[in-house]
Amino acid sequence: MSSSIHFPVNDPNFYAGDPYPTYKRLRENDPVHWNTDEEIWCLTKLGDVQDVSKDPSRFRSGDGVLLNDKYREVAPGESILSTDPPDHRQLRKLVHRAFSRKRIAAMEGRIRSLVVELLAPVEAGQEVDFVEAVSLPLPILVIAELMGIPSEDRERFAVWSDAVIGAAEGQTPEIMGKVIELLGYLREIVEQRRKQPGDDLVSVVLETRVNGERLSEPELLVFCMALLVAGNETTRTLLSNGMHALAENPDQVALLVGDQSLVAQAVEEMLRYDAPIQSFTRTTSESVTIRGQVIEAGQRVLLLYGAANRDADEFGVTSEEFRISRKPGQHVAFGWGEHYCLGASLARLEGEVALQEIFRRFGEVQSAGPIERQPGTLVRGVKKLPLVFS
Repeated sequence: MSSSIHFPVNDPNFYAGDPYPTYKRLRENDPVHWNTDEEIWCLTKLGDVQDVSKDPSRFRSGDGVLLNDKYREVAPGESILSTDPPDHRQLRKLVHRAFSRKRIAAMEGRIRSLVVELLAPVEAGQEVDFVEAVSLPLPILVIAELMGIPSEDRERFAVWSDAVIGAAEGQTPEIMGKVIELLGYLREIVEQRRKQPGDDLVSVVLETRVNGERLSEPELLVFCMALLVAGNETTRTLLSNGMHALAENPDQVALLVGDQSLVAQAVEEMLRYDAPIQSFTRTTSESVTIRGQVIEAGQRVLLLYGAANRDADEFGVTSEEFRISRKPGQHVAFGWGEHYCLGASLARLEGEVALQEIFRRFGEVQSAGPIERQPGTLVRGVKKLPLVFS
């Protein structure tokens, strides 16, 4: 049930370092790995992660989807992430209109103007912290506009969003205080929209009904919180990790500068190569067998997206390399199956517009110092990314 491979599954610093060599050893030698410390099965092969994600009847989300949910009580229906069919499908239908293809496509012009505005102070040849300059403010500005949040309140969103992510590691009084602040703020926004609805996402979700039902207030508040955090953290990390990969691979920058039709593929490769979200968990509802390993009912399973996205069986012998000309394949950076990320199209659009504008203005990007990562078991986040554009 165990192997000699040391995998510190609940060590935030492990993910802030370089987890990929360990992932590779697990994929090749112990792809259904039992971690005795956390009492959890760890899946590293793409096909296994996809199969489990498509099977919510045997691998449920209702007991929590975060690694550290084991250590707390997960309330029924606490989040769209931790619901199972048929409730999950009902919730998705209620919020799907807010993420329609037409609505997201209509954001492109505004996203482009925001990127141009954020890049304006960046000077060729001068060191810039890309996180502070672009990847932190951009997704917050975009999601705040979509939610109809007043501009003067947007800076507080970064603090609140980080607190919600921090709660995935441990619910300290300081962190939970910020989460409560956020919920109180969102409750005020919801009340304003009830009285004066607009065309923002909160108003759309408030008015949407499925089979005559609307979201309850707790469901609406949790949805708004998830929207803020997922829309911010995932895109921020996609941009940061992606630009770091480009800075480390100047040949790929040259390809992109020479052929901007590769932008969409480049974004997919950024997502695959260094996934923003490293994992979610499921709990078995019955005994199942994966690759000969029996997983008993009630045991937890960790879906390691970062590991699955470098599976050589899907991405070939170059799976550990960053190549923007790669055929995208079926990466799981946005999950798979029932819980595929609702905001995936928005994150992709922000990534593509950012790359287009960066390499319309600059021809090269280089590292200006070591990347500084934010330790965490959920998000492979970046605190600081010093770059030089030229």
